[in-house]
Amino acid sequence: MKNYIFRSLLILLLNCICILLNAQINKSIVVHQNFTTDKELFIFGKISKITGVCISGKAQLNDNNSLIRVVLVDNSGNEYLIFETYPLISQNKNFSFSNKGEETYYLSGLNPKSLRIELINAKLLLNEISYSDKDNKNYNAESLRKIHKKQQLLDNIQNIKSKIQYNNMLWFADTTSYTNLSYSEKKI
Repeated sequence: MKNYIFRSLLILLLNCICILLNAQINKSIVVHQNFTTDKELFIFGKISKITGVCISGKAQLNDNNSLIRVVLVDNSGNEYLIFETYPLISQNKNFSFSNKGEETYYLSGLNPKSLRIELINAKLLLNEISYSDKDNKNYNAESLRKIHKKQQLLDNIQNIKSKIQYNNMLWFADTTSYTNLSYSEKKI
């Protein structure tokens, strides 16, 4: 019961954050391009600072080993996970998604270099990249990014638990110190 109440409160908080985000995101880049192999897109041009990024599109996972990952790289070489899916955390193998920004909904004004797409036996239709270049002193980007990441993690774990139960697997999914690391920390 406590987990249900905690999860409900967290979802309510994230809905409030999403309202703030929608007010924050103020520009977009239309891509509308299919990808079936890895690609790095240098699409930010003369944009010198962004405070939030999310993407919309369609994902197609072709088998149990499929992977789609989209990473934002800044001019200092730092990497931030925008979107990642694979069969164990996805409810469907083919699905549309909008406004995904796992670690990039809230950024502290970084200088974007590129968007890196990584695919393993999958297809990505990237429709649009939405971003904000507005300074917003009304929130702490790092705190909001951590809250958003925590919600993504809880959703992924719930999907994994469902798959484990459905497939009668003999293991248990939960958070660990590793799962709480950022994408770039996991690469070290």
